[in-house]
Amino acid sequence: MKPSDRKKSSRKGCGCGCGCGWILLLLYVLLFLSTTIIGVLMLVGSISTNSSIENIYLAQLRMNTTADVQLRVGYFGGCVSIPSSPSSSPYCITSMRDMSPEDLSEEFEEKTGASGEALGKIIPIAKHLQDDVFYWEAPVLSTVFFSISGIMLFVTLTASSNKLSYKFVVLLALVFSTISIALAFVASIGSQQALNALLKGTTHAKSAALSDGISIDRGRTQQILSDVFVASVTIYYAVTGVLFVRAGSGGKKGAGKDADNGGFGGDYIVNFW
Repeated sequence: MKPSDRKKSSRKGCGCGCGCGWILLLLYVLLFLSTTIIGVLMLVGSISTNSSIENIYLAQLRMNTTADVQLRVGYFGGCVSIPSSPSSSPYCITSMRDMSPEDLSEEFEEKTGASGEALGKIIPIAKHLQDDVFYWEAPVLSTVFFSISGIMLFVTLTASSNKLSYKFVVLLALVFSTISIALAFVASIGSQQALNALLKGTTHAKSAALSDGISIDRGRTQQILSDVFVASVTIYYAVTGVLFVRAGSGGKKGAGKDADNGGFGGDYIVNFW
């Protein structure tokens, strides 16, 4: 066959396969980036003073007295604000876990002018929520394992080898993927069940009174992000599986003279899209 005939045959045989492959590749990259961003927002969104994402928190503690103090609680940090004072902007601490209730109360009072008595009541509750209710390990490790496995899977998709090291990397990526999905489910379901217990109701319960004029509000935006993160991680790995199947199919087609180039058939693993 002449070289020109091979080119014509290659273009003719591409068809929808190439177009669908590019769509899958674009979806693959966008899913990885968006899922990583969502994972980061879940962890640090509660300490943002940006009005567009200030509603990202696990729970919010409010004083229902004349003190009028609110404390947003996240996995690590928290923000205090005074709704009745338009001139007062929220003040956030990156990690409340590393500070004592007394130090937190002093810093929040100094920066926001909030009532020291009110802070002395709600900060111990916030510390209890972070230390004993909302564990940070599951969401953090889920995001970390997702990022690592995503990079490993992309590398294995764009390279092929029969070497034991290559197969080990693929296996390790699959293990990390499984751990990431499992931890994402644990973080989402765990935080939702914890809030249900605190609010003494179902997922539809928005707030509840605790004691000494203190109320707790559910962080609905945070819960939505957690659910979206779970769905996005699952879809991402499903798309990755489809890409591996396409790569494997290409390898079988080229397993003849190109069989020595790699486990999936040499060039097909690189150009399957």
